[in-house]
Amino acid sequence: MNRIISIPLRISNAYVLQGERGAILIDTGVRGEATHILRAMNTAGISNSAITLIAHTHSHSDHAGSTAELARILGVPTALHSADMEMAARGTNGPVRTRGLTAKIMLPFVDLPFERYRPDVILHEGFSLAPYGVEGYVLHTPGHTPGSVTFVNAAGAVAGDVLMGGYLGGYVLPGTPGYHYFVESIEATDESIRRLAALETGPIYVGHGGPLRAGEIRKQFGY
Repeated sequence: MNRIISIPLRISNAYVLQGERGAILIDTGVRGEATHILRAMNTAGISNSAITLIAHTHSHSDHAGSTAELARILGVPTALHSADMEMAARGTNGPVRTRGLTAKIMLPFVDLPFERYRPDVILHEGFSLAPYGVEGYVLHTPGHTPGSVTFVNAAGAVAGDVLMGGYLGGYVLPGTPGYHYFVESIEATDESIRRLAALETGPIYVGHGGPLRAGEIRKQFGY
């Protein structure tokens, strides 16, 4: 069994990537969302004991805010790319580069402190998910943050904030691919989007809005 379960949260989306021998929780929303995530998992038929790893597409506060609490509850390791470890250790996003007026308006609602955590597992390009019971691998897709990654599986890919679906945080036209409001490097983001557009897998799940399709990404960005 390979499936991706979406868990809509207050600001972002979390996901469970379920395999034959385990399940990986990807991203944890803002601080205080652990109970909601666990309830949504259980409703989808994923028991707490099925989770083998808490992994992150990146360590912004709306994607890693409940990590420390969930790690204590579930008793499993956490995983993050080394380039985002400073954020995890600090418990804050640090400087965030905004794109346009809407991004500046939204920044105070997502630039929130969170409980610090220390990743147990360091993600990198080509990292295999197989030891955690899930067939798949990691792509390093920087741009939104230096340590942004995408988790690729036969059921699809979970790409975090490399892209955003739709507008107003994904509430309007969620299937329309576009740049995220916050971009550390537009050049790195463009290269990462090209890599996602070339994937021959299922839907591409993002942190806000979505899911997206590789064909729509190619069309939108002219690849």
